Amino acid sequence: MKKSNLKRLMQVALLAVLLVAVSAATVSASENLSVHFLDVGQGDSILLQFNNKNVLIDAGTQDMGPRVESYLQNHGVSSLDLMVATHPHEDHIGGLLKILNDFSVKQVLDSGQTHTTQTFENYLNLIDQKNILFNIAERGQTIDLDPSLKIEVLSPPATLFAGDLNQNSVVLRVTYNKVSFLLAGDAGFQAEDSIMASGL
Repeated sequence: MKKSNLKRLMQVALLAVLLVAVSAATVSASENLSVHFLDVGQGDSILLQFNNKNVLIDAGTQDMGPRVESYLQNHGVSSLDLMVATHPHEDHIGGLLKILNDFSVKQVLDSGQTHTTQTFENYLNLIDQKNILFNIAERGQTIDLDPSLKIEVLSPPATLFAGDLNQNSVVLRVTYNKVSFLLAGDAGFQAEDSIMASGL
């Protein structure tokens, strides 16, 4: 990329940041959407906060559980309105065990896939023991968390991809006003193509 093009791109990016900052200043703090991408090494962990509602998507491996828990506590989270397990690989659900043990969780959204690991079995047992509402994600669902925040399930489709936990990851589109986030777990090209073909 030429230096002039790079400079122009940086100017546009800075302008966009300033515009977002100015528009955000007109909205009360409780109505702002905050999206936190946590560093859990391998895997993912994302915290959404909106209007005193908290959503946790994945939590890395089991040894990342304490790090995620500390982050939540430092950001005033004492309970979760929604926990999302994008798919049952250990580097996504392992840390959720610590969170399930130590936090009140109102509901879990799961990909509906099974796995043969002890981590996955422990995850299901904790949800059952704590009598947490358990929902399986399917394309077209919307999550009713707050009237001002739209959370849509874009994937997995009704007919899952054969034998591929990653491709069947829960994919969410979170929209607040004119800003959208696409949160895709480990979904790959097949899932992306399927989402685009669906018209979503």
